[in-house]
Amino acid sequence: MLINLKYGKHTTVRGINKSSRERRLEVDTVTVTEHRGGIPILNNDFRALAKALERYALGVGNASNATRSDYQRNTFASFGATIHNLDNPNYADVSPKGKQEGPYSNNPFIDGIVKAAEKAQLDTLSTAWSNHYDYDGQGRFHKTTVLVEFDRENEALILGLSAADVGSISTEELATAMGVEQAVESIKVRLELPEMPDQDLSVPLEQRQTFRLDCTPIAGVIKALVETFSDKKVQFKPEDLVSAFMKKSKYNEDEGSFTVSLGNGMLLTLSIEGGDRFVYPSGEKGWENLVDTREAEGSELVLPFPTRFNNKPVTDFGDVPIQTKNYTLIMSVGTNSPGGYELPLPMHTTVQLEKARAVAKFIDEEFKK
Repeated sequence: MLINLKYGKHTTVRGINKSSRERRLEVDTVTVTEHRGGIPILNNDFRALAKALERYALGVGNASNATRSDYQRNTFASFGATIHNLDNPNYADVSPKGKQEGPYSNNPFIDGIVKAAEKAQLDTLSTAWSNHYDYDGQGRFHKTTVLVEFDRENEALILGLSAADVGSISTEELATAMGVEQAVESIKVRLELPEMPDQDLSVPLEQRQTFRLDCTPIAGVIKALVETFSDKKVQFKPEDLVSAFMKKSKYNEDEGSFTVSLGNGMLLTLSIEGGDRFVYPSGEKGWENLVDTREAEGSELVLPFPTRFNNKPVTDFGDVPIQTKNYTLIMSVGTNSPGGYELPLPMHTTVQLEKARAVAKFIDEEFKK
């Protein structure tokens, strides 16, 4: 890889190969990590979904106790039921004024959740159902979000729970209690680039050293990757990556990333981590004063010296930059979002996982050469 470190008019160069085909990205470390989330419930089995929610209601681990509320709420009145004996492990059951039994659960609250998710699943345009139960959540569903995603292609439901103060730990503990593994949401390959020398951050932004990222070797790996796993010929130019990294939203919130299809509903997303791209060099706030510190020069992306901003103590005003040592390229393998804007479905089938792991291994080996 071609890396230039600029100090005013002086430039030092590291790692230049004569042939662009032989260029290799200079990487310090490569790390592959599987990120998990959501409990797969196969065969669109809504009764199994109800049983999972009942198990959560009975209490699993410590996280499920974090939001428990011991007082009666209006939701129960709407079901014609009241709680009795919350200290009993079976407190999730209710004593009804009318008929208790439901199609999925004897607990009307849980039965209502499952029926709502089933109704949404019957709508072929819906990709998920979710609801946040604030003060109307029964027992351990107090201040908890229940999410059910629909994997229509593989006829599966993906259950997720997120409770106040503990987040997705609730899902982890329920999966453990059920004896199942959570689905793999994505597999990420982190490419840690070489550290840069210390920089005097009192130097004006435009005079600081820059990091030049040549996208030629990266484009070569992505081209080989797509042709290997999707069986189709593609033409990727380094400039395509540069253009993608330079994209930004109207309010300069998008850091810019590159996404390509791997076939079978799977995607590879490449992003850059390290430092703040948009800054206020004039010291004036407001979207109109933000300056984009990235520049495009042919096949190279010119990145600012990597710094992040950290708020001063409340007694002071303004932000102070903190130096970060290097940039990191993140290659994330996941599924395509079925609705075009919702979060991608987790990977839980053997075919999906094997392909994702093979892609991650391919990337790992290519950048370790």
